[in-house]
Amino acid sequence: MLALAKVAAEHARELSAHLPLDDDALRDAFYEDNRPLLQQGVFTFRERLSRTAGYHKYKALIDPLFAAIGRGHTWNEMTDIRERWGIEK
Repeated sequence: MLALAKVAAEHARELSAHLPLDDDALRDAFYEDNRPLLQQGVFTFRERLSRTAGYHKYKALIDPLFAAIGRGHTWNEMTDIRERWGIEK
């Protein structure tokens, strides 16, 4: 996920033409938990991201995240990652 954030930040200008949550339908899908529409938005973003030089540099780290999203995997955003990363609380 950090590699994706890095690439997105480094290529913000290239990606800014179409940000998924700037689309009203995708924003509504987020709040309505419409996963099929959200997945569609994610993969549109991935396609744009894949055109950047940074994506190709970090592809091996980024692709597993998109693969998990494609499988419908979800995450608990409340999970404290410090323990898993070995960071003291």
